[in-house]
Amino acid sequence: MIMEQRRSPRRPASFKIELAYPTGETLTVVSRDISDNGIFLLLEESSQPIIGEIVSLKLVDESVNEAPLPSNEAAVVRLEPEGIGLSFIVMDFVDDL
Repeated sequence: MIMEQRRSPRRPASFKIELAYPTGETLTVVSRDISDNGIFLLLEESSQPIIGEIVSLKLVDESVNEAPLPSNEAAVVRLEPEGIGLSFIVMDFVDDL
């Protein structure tokens, strides 16, 4: 049995997300689950970016009252036939001057 090593648990979540590639191409997709560190988006294999690519995310689901995304940028970390796993890129600046 393979144990998953996650920093935070995944929760089922079905949000409409606008996914933007570095080329400027955008797609509206639906999320499958979300955690504090990332999100899984349902996406056909033919439209999937490559691992390591940085993409932009924008919540377009008007039924969600609060912003569930901790970041609007994410790195592609996993590819599956039904979609992609993304890790949020969160800039954490500490005022230590």
